[in-house]
Amino acid sequence: MITTTDYLAALFTAPGEVVMRTQPRPDIGEGDVLIEVTACGVCGSDLALFGGEKEGAGFPLVAGHEIVGRVVEIGPSASVRRGLRVGDRVVLEEAIPCGTCAVCQDGRHRLCGRGRRFGGTPLSGGGAHLGGYAEMVLVPPNAVAHRVPEGLDDERATWFIPVSNGLSWLRSRAGLRPGERVVVIGPGQHGLGTALAAKELGAGQVIVCGLHTDRTRLELAERLGATSVTVDPDGRWREDVRHMTGGGADVVVDVTPRSAEVVRDAVSVSDMGGRVILAGVKRGRRLDGLDVDAMVLGERSMLGVNARESWAVPAALGLLSRGGPGHEVLTGPVLPLEGLRTALDLLAGTEGPPPVHAVISPLARSRDGASG
Repeated sequence: MITTTDYLAALFTAPGEVVMRTQPRPDIGEGDVLIEVTACGVCGSDLALFGGEKEGAGFPLVAGHEIVGRVVEIGPSASVRRGLRVGDRVVLEEAIPCGTCAVCQDGRHRLCGRGRRFGGTPLSGGGAHLGGYAEMVLVPPNAVAHRVPEGLDDERATWFIPVSNGLSWLRSRAGLRPGERVVVIGPGQHGLGTALAAKELGAGQVIVCGLHTDRTRLELAERLGATSVTVDPDGRWREDVRHMTGGGADVVVDVTPRSAEVVRDAVSVSDMGGRVILAGVKRGRRLDGLDVDAMVLGERSMLGVNARESWAVPAALGLLSRGGPGHEVLTGPVLPLEGLRTALDLLAGTEGPPPVHAVISPLARSRDGASG
């Protein structure tokens, strides 16, 4: 446990630049909680942020939002309101809502445009202590924390965001019913998390689609109980999916980044009455040639999603805690805080085929003997 007055953080100072910095331990307000970060998953959106792909991103900032930590200090009112105690392990929803706008009042705090975000708030906006790539994180009063079940290790718990997103998208947004057919396009963290969620919700068939270069990730999807399909340039894979599903999927989830053309593919492999869930951010790319008639005449729906409803986080933690066939694939390299640049390079594929997941653990420094 950290007892010093300073702690270490990794800052993105500009696109492609990460710098280690010592920061003063923050003062704890009446409603604040201070956690020691035990693990933080490295997300594809962090990679996009690091690469300068996110418009409007402010530098410098402490990134990292798949945060798992242990409570080390807690304000008096936070103790009463949250029911937390020192020593509790928690995960954090990345949205820190304002709590007063119409969106927050409607229960959709994840969409609040006036609040801040863990791992996405620049230092100039008060984000010095709000990123998971650090030894400590300050949890403000409006932030939402969930306890981690006993028996679920910190590294596996970092999957709470991909799995909870999949649960929320499929149940709350798509209205998935037991026995329905689900196709997931994109076998990254969110693709695998959504496939796992679909199995949990009783989908009758789960298919994960990816490129030839995704072969390793498609094999991971198969170990989780999904069927994999490799996308080919001439589009035959779409016919294969329609044949495998007996006409098309009831729910298609597009989690691919950047490629807007995949949206057309998602519509083409959906059945009549199907729901197409758009979860992959396209970074400003537009789509031409969408078959609107197929949407209208087939009574298909297209739904955008952003993060998840809060109920899905404890549901995801429970699912991860119970484990199941193939859950051993929810692993990846675990690196110390100083290894963040290496983790980003690994996920970018600069060192070879990228792993599906990586974890930054500030505790790894002491576990591997690099420091006391």
